[in-house]
Amino acid sequence: MEVAWQMLAVLGTLGALFAAVRLLGRRALSLPRRAAPGSLAAPGSIALTAQHRLHIVEFEGRRLLVATHPAGCTVVHGEDVR
Repeated sequence: MEVAWQMLAVLGTLGALFAAVRLLGRRALSLPRRAAPGSLAAPGSIALTAQHRLHIVEFEGRRLLVATHPAGCTVVHGEDVR
């Protein structure tokens, strides 16, 4: 009988932990993710080829279009977001 109570306690603890993780995971996903002033954010990118990509980068009130390639990266276009 004592083993049954121990098993029930372990299952109850694991169930509570699982429920907490699920609840906190959903809550974290529902919060808006805003970049702090002066921080770096990359809201999107697209693959052009296997080794070439275009990235949109936001940094200190500017939005940049950056192309990355095997030889490095190039700022294609930049504009103020404000």
